[in-house]
Amino acid sequence: MKIGWGELLLIVIIGLVVLGPEQFPEYAKKFGTLLRSLRGATEDFSKEVRQNIVEPLNDAVEPLKEVTQPFNDIKDSIEAPLKEISKDINSISKPTVKAVVKEEVTQTVEQEVKETGSEAVEEVVKEVVEEIHDQVE
Repeated sequence: MKIGWGELLLIVIIGLVVLGPEQFPEYAKKFGTLLRSLRGATEDFSKEVRQNIVEPLNDAVEPLKEVTQPFNDIKDSIEAPLKEISKDINSISKPTVKAVVKEEVTQTVEQEVKETGSEAVEEVVKEVVEEIHDQVE
């Protein structure tokens, strides 16, 4: 949280009114000393945390990165060809599945028409087969 010049001026005016012009400089000096010591303490704390926690963790992580790097390289070298193979299989299998489904439906319809001898049914079934074929594509 930052204090701008406007807020600082307001604090000074309130301090002058509450403490009076005689005591205000004394309390302002004490407040400044308190802020300096607080800033020094937080800087020391930050330095201690950095030296005792952050740097040792970074030192511990480096060897782990070196150990895992070959595995990551192997993983990357395997994933790229697998994605290509998967893409190829998908592009091959879709038309093949469509053709097989259409052929099965057509054979079933022809068999039913032969058994029943109804040409009107054959026309309706052919339309249905075409619709199914269009939906599969």
